[in-house]
Amino acid sequence: MMLPRGGEPQVQQANSAASAAHEPDLHLASERSGPCTALRKWMGGHRRYFDALAILESLVAITSGIIVWLGTWDLLDNHLLPDTITAKMLLIVFSLLALFASRTLYDKQLLKLRNVERRRRKSITRVRQANAQAAVGCESEARESSSQMAAPASERASRQGLHGDELGSSGAGLVAPSATPIEHMHRLYFDAPHFSARRFARAAFALLASLTLWIGMWDMIDNHIIPTLFAVCAREEWQCAFVKVGCVVLGLLGLYATRTLYGSDSVKNAHFSRMQ
Repeated sequence: MMLPRGGEPQVQQANSAASAAHEPDLHLASERSGPCTALRKWMGGHRRYFDALAILESLVAITSGIIVWLGTWDLLDNHLLPDTITAKMLLIVFSLLALFASRTLYDKQLLKLRNVERRRRKSITRVRQANAQAAVGCESEARESSSQMAAPASERASRQGLHGDELGSSGAGLVAPSATPIEHMHRLYFDAPHFSARRFARAAFALLASLTLWIGMWDMIDNHIIPTLFAVCAREEWQCAFVKVGCVVLGLLGLYATRTLYGSDSVKNAHFSRMQ
């Protein structure tokens, strides 16, 4: 079927008008489906994250750590150390020395990263010095070329040849000012990341959630389960120290069973490590 002359533009105008009429409906549908899509994405991600045995293993590891901490705390606070500030300060000094001796005070990987950063800083400094020397050389060359413009042609040619030889011998190691980009220098210590309200809120929420888990389990074990099972701990007698030693041993076994005490490759964990 042949369209009359000028029919194709009319059809195109009709199609564009129809699509323009449907655009608000499509935009409204996308706005309505936006929260639903985000919710489905969130539920799908958490559904893939769910693993019943992994949750059980995590609870065993967390409970084991709490039991070790609880037993050690009560042994030191109630049975071994006097309640004086001198004893607490000596305990802090001894603990710091023990952590340093076992190389678990901070992550050794930080030392490697800082050495790399120091070498990068030195290379950046050398590049900046070379760029400064190149800029000075360019300025002196420009001044000499302007002075050569007033000299005779033969004398100017001889000077240019001599100057070229000097640059070839002494300026070979210079770097052009824009040849090497200067990267941002990271701080060696207290290198806080770029502030993000979303990441800050998410990390704070996760930290508070872990603290509430620890507090709840700690109080339940220390104030309810142990006094119910062992009457000597309810009366706070000295025999309760053996119960706390048993808690430490039981917690260490739980950490060993869940591979959180040490592993095949990493034997110990550092108490301070940075997030990348």
